[in-house]
Amino acid sequence: MASTFNVERVATELVSFFGGLALLLACVGLYGVVTQSISRRTNEIGVRMALGAGSADILWMVLRNTVTLLATGLATEFPRRWWPRAW
Repeated sequence: MASTFNVERVATELVSFFGGLALLLACVGLYGVVTQSISRRTNEIGVRMALGAGSADILWMVLRNTVTLLATGLATEFPRRWWPRAW
């Protein structure tokens, strides 16, 4: 009886570990996309700041781009994952 619980505990720990690893890799990938987007728009950010845009405006510009990317990904992925289980 104890060995059965031990096997289930080890399986649970492995699934938790790999789930955390997948989440970490997703965060690193998102960070890479945002960093690349910002480095590509460096000149635009400089011009906006020179014309009087505040740091909050620049932050909103970057966050709007990131949130749009996240929302598009979630909007396309949730129905795709939910649809097979609906039947």
